[in-house]
Amino acid sequence: MEAAEAAAAAGAEEEDWDEGEGDGEEEQEEQEQEEEEEEAQAGSSSGASSDGESSSAGGATGDAADVAAAMAAGGSGGAAAGGDGTSAQASAAAAEEVHPVISMPLSGLEEALRGCSTLACLQQAHMRSKHPQQFNFPHFLLLGFPKCATTSLYRHLIQHPTIMAPKYKEPHFFTRFCRQGAGGCQPEEEASYINETLHLGIALQARLFMASFEASTHYSLEGEWLAPKLARDLPWLKLVLSLREPISRWISMLKHNLDNGRVPACYKLSAGAAYPCIRRKLEQREQGYAPRLRAWATAFPPEQLYVLQYENLTSEGVTRKALRDIKRFVGVDPNLPNNDLGLYNSRRSETEGWPMTRKEYARLVELARRDAQEVVELVRQHGWADADRWLEAWEEAWAANLEACRPGPRGACSIQLT
Repeated sequence: MEAAEAAAAAGAEEEDWDEGEGDGEEEQEEQEQEEEEEEAQAGSSSGASSDGESSSAGGATGDAADVAAAMAAGGSGGAAAGGDGTSAQASAAAAEEVHPVISMPLSGLEEALRGCSTLACLQQAHMRSKHPQQFNFPHFLLLGFPKCATTSLYRHLIQHPTIMAPKYKEPHFFTRFCRQGAGGCQPEEEASYINETLHLGIALQARLFMASFEASTHYSLEGEWLAPKLARDLPWLKLVLSLREPISRWISMLKHNLDNGRVPACYKLSAGAAYPCIRRKLEQREQGYAPRLRAWATAFPPEQLYVLQYENLTSEGVTRKALRDIKRFVGVDPNLPNNDLGLYNSRRSETEGWPMTRKEYARLVELARRDAQEVVELVRQHGWADADRWLEAWEEAWAANLEACRPGPRGACSIQLT
């Protein structure tokens, strides 16, 4: 077994497997976009959740909440801003007719944003004043991590009547067109990103009472250079990151690669065993959460980052609270839409589990715990969550898998994902 693992590791040096953008993902997302928008439009008509929590507890209160209601009455949800934006335009027009706040004089920010087609213009515009209920543009980013329920969270958020969906879920603008840092973005791509992907014109038609965002999970992986750039160019951004139990995330990523026809060398050379591939990823410290999360926490104030645990989004009994907390952070009514979260692209459907030995899984846990402890210290330092409970949740998942293994170091395990 050791020889096979060594061969797999050696081969993997030459043929690594992808963690970020997939070769066929964007095409698939474009094909699904219209279906997503139709689903989101249907969901946007849902009212507040049935748990009885008042909408006044959230960020989009008072006038902004009334604007949200007006936009919802106009016949669209936030998702309608996707594609050509026609429904979002109708929604903004309806809000203008229904609510007098829309008739307020233009704010300095609105005036300055008109005609913007560069990041530099956006930065200059945000030096101007805005009305209290108005959102910045763009308002927030859903950063990742990959395979941490970002698709599910995205589809939930675009149903909100005061959240405006981007043209595509994962435009990856900054990692595809701005890798050279300051001044390195391609001008035509900047203009397309601002006006077509983020829908600046529609945001202005809605008087900045709809929050613009995008969700590119590859951003989370590039924090070393991207976090300082965004902090310099768009310092007002709010950032949302989701972290999943590390072994589950890597297995899910491996499955994603296999499903898309990308079979890594480590998998081929080990006769289809996941262990060598996952071990190699966990051994690479730079591939862990902690260094990437630290880069974002260094560049942005802690109050502009929302770091959540994937298991809180997907565990029965706590999902709704987690969703409300995210929407409070973003600054919209936490009770809209209906606070249900559908799981998309989930790899937990592998009910038979992933085979490996007790010794192998114990080694993965040892490696994962090292990074997890660093993450917990960051969580504690910045006050993002209950740090002790965070580690307990992952320890419980590891213990449950080990307890289900057959006795002895070579006892068979069937690893279940969180």
